[in-house]
Amino acid sequence: MNKKIRTIIISALALLATTSCSDDNKEYPADTYFTGTFNPVQVVSASGTKEPGGAGAAAFNVTFDAAGDWTISAHDLFNPSQTANWVKFFTNSGKEGSHLIGVYADANTSPEERAATVEVNCKGTSISFTLIQQATAPVVNPNLSIINPAKTVTKIDYSGTHIRNFTYSSGGILTGIEDIFSSGDFNTTITSDARMTPAGMAVNKVVVTSNQMPNTTFGVVNGRIAVAYKGNDATLGNICIPHYYGYNASNNLTNVSSIETTLDLGWTNGNLTSFKIDRENHSNPIKYTQTVTYGNELNDANIDLVWFLNLTNPGFIDGVAPAMNLMGVRSQNLPASVSEANIFPDIITYTYSDGVTDANGNTVPGLTMTSNIGDIVGDVVKVYYAN
Repeated sequence: MNKKIRTIIISALALLATTSCSDDNKEYPADTYFTGTFNPVQVVSASGTKEPGGAGAAAFNVTFDAAGDWTISAHDLFNPSQTANWVKFFTNSGKEGSHLIGVYADANTSPEERAATVEVNCKGTSISFTLIQQATAPVVNPNLSIINPAKTVTKIDYSGTHIRNFTYSSGGILTGIEDIFSSGDFNTTITSDARMTPAGMAVNKVVVTSNQMPNTTFGVVNGRIAVAYKGNDATLGNICIPHYYGYNASNNLTNVSSIETTLDLGWTNGNLTSFKIDRENHSNPIKYTQTVTYGNELNDANIDLVWFLNLTNPGFIDGVAPAMNLMGVRSQNLPASVSEANIFPDIITYTYSDGVTDANGNTVPGLTMTSNIGDIVGDVVKVYYAN
């Protein structure tokens, strides 16, 4: 091959992996920010990619602007002090300007998925996203042995004041939740890379869009939510707020944290027995604790009914995470009572009965829950199962 032509081709390949442009007169709205279409969660296959500068393409490209010298690095999502050596970049640093950087990943030969935080730093400001790499075989959620397939929830009626409808794909994957209130409807659409395997459903990324709430993107590692991003856009600074999910050795969710919220959850004998929320730094401050006791009613529907019947939504899950079983191993039972310190000191008790009486007076498959405060009968919640 002509030497000149060969040089041109090599230069063109490099241009696909990293480009930059400096403009001395450009005004930057932030020290560094993502540009173009931003995806806060990126997923790559176990097979990985070629080394940077090789003949293979990058796993994907990331574009950003930097107002000065910048660096890009990757750290283990679960141990930020540890470098994620399996993530590589076409270049790790550069000068002021607009940039397109190729991101590469080594092959993952493990049966465990892994994740990294990819961070761009410039002038003391950082922006980041999550990179998840799949394992040699799909990892499924940890609740399969608990779920009763005959208890697939299609609707929950909260004493007629609020109705929630669930829709699924032909493979039983959640695709939408409709919340109907007298003041208007909330329509939530769920887009995910969920796929059915012989061992069950595997998923790494879930994107939630709603007509009345900020968009949400979940990153799922080894069958559990590891991180979630709240917000519609993250091109200018850190607009997408990350929430991080922590678990104990039994695979139970124990905490959710962000710059504005801290949630702590306690477990006893396989059931969630305490829930604490501290959101004092938020524009709508909240701080309280719920304490829960349990009876023998099994929590074995296809979705985790604990969060739909009794306890406060754990911060930032929008009903999707428990419906898709993405918060680790769920409580084995449904609560028998809940007390809410600092909000409602009286103990609320719950009773359950099989079946639901529908609008026509017929008994159909489902579960009826009645709440009581002392001798006062409270709400009646009806959970409808698919026939």
